[in-house]
Amino acid sequence: MVETHNEKASAVILAKYLKKTLNYHNLRLRDAGVDIKHLRRILDLLQEHYIYDDVAELILRELVYDTVKKEPVRTVDQVLRDMKYEKPLEDEHLKKLVNDAIRDNPKAVRDYEGGRQESFNFLVGQVMKKTGRHANANRIREMLKVILG
Repeated sequence: MVETHNEKASAVILAKYLKKTLNYHNLRLRDAGVDIKHLRRILDLLQEHYIYDDVAELILRELVYDTVKKEPVRTVDQVLRDMKYEKPLEDEHLKKLVNDAIRDNPKAVRDYEGGRQESFNFLVGQVMKKTGRHANANRIREMLKVILG
């Protein structure tokens, strides 16, 4: 898997998300029904920026949960369809929504500039609300930091 995909992304998927989910259900990898095809598909989607880490974790949870429920393990694409997942917004559209949230919430901007971190988080939430939660919160944070300085 590492030979065809980013080493860091592969390690995060395996060591962090998959291990955490398996431990939660007290399962071993060989018993989970998740195979290399599932992991490669998740990594492909991550590299294409079709999904982000948080969605990758949700997919892995669903795949492992299929085993727990003693149901056939779905494909990654089936899980995405079942979740009614939509592709994240393009940066240009997301930047417009970030600017709208800044314009619509001048008090939060002033409070953030005055040192209140909660106001920054509030702005992130406002953008997430505008996107219908179809954006990556970390990407929103990055954009807000660039715009607000």
